[in-house]
Amino acid sequence: MQASGEFKRAEFTKFDPGTLIADTAPPFTSLTSHLKCDLRSPPMKPEDLSPEQQQALEAATFRRLLAHLDSRKDVQNIDLMNLAGFCRNCLSKWYVAAAADAEIQLDYEAVRTRVYGIPYAEWKDKYQLEASSAQLNTFQQVMDKSD
Repeated sequence: MQASGEFKRAEFTKFDPGTLIADTAPPFTSLTSHLKCDLRSPPMKPEDLSPEQQQALEAATFRRLLAHLDSRKDVQNIDLMNLAGFCRNCLSKWYVAAAADAEIQLDYEAVRTRVYGIPYAEWKDKYQLEASSAQLNTFQQVMDKSD
């Protein structure tokens, strides 16, 4: 965590398994060194991964998703909800729920800061647009279908 209270966001470049996957991806520096895989071997199937490998890859994927969403501030939460059935707030809630499953109590607003990269109120002021009536109608239809 940075001194300002904001979490440092992962910086991603073109994916290359032999290089850094993110500047904030401790405790390992590359997929190849952490997973001890030989890229000359045939590809593995996900079910062949050890629990540690699976967890490391899922964590890296999550960080990559957060970085991608951070780079696409133009994509509104309501659009994510309408198209995919989840948004940045859902990710925050899932994060808190996963922690609770592990008997860890996390502060929801602190988790939203992690997901949004900045405090939610600041993100909302800077990037969130007023939802159109069409977006709201679509949202209602999506929510009605999920009940």
